[in-house]
Amino acid sequence: MASNWHYICKHERQTYSDIQQGRAVTNEKHVDRVLDLRGWSCPWCILKAKSWLKHMSAGQVLEVISTDPQIQKNFPHILEKSKDRVIGVDKEKECYHVLVERG
Repeated sequence: MASNWHYICKHERQTYSDIQQGRAVTNEKHVDRVLDLRGWSCPWCILKAKSWLKHMSAGQVLEVISTDPQIQKNFPHILEKSKDRVIGVDKEKECYHVLVERG
């Protein structure tokens, strides 16, 4: 991925398959906001992500970037009681990219 990936993804309404080409698009799913939590550990990263989701509209997608491997296991279980849902998890080097759709 491009070295300016995080900067590019901060812009609204970009998707994540275009990121490799300097734009932002992942599997044709639009990413509305990116939350970079590298270095944070669960449960703090999940609490921060849930806080951001509260300020998003239904159907919007939040991408959470984390270095904590527990996020891929814990986040889907935490969201079971809400309308929000994990729609994708990718591991890239030491980071996890979790796509969450606001319900």
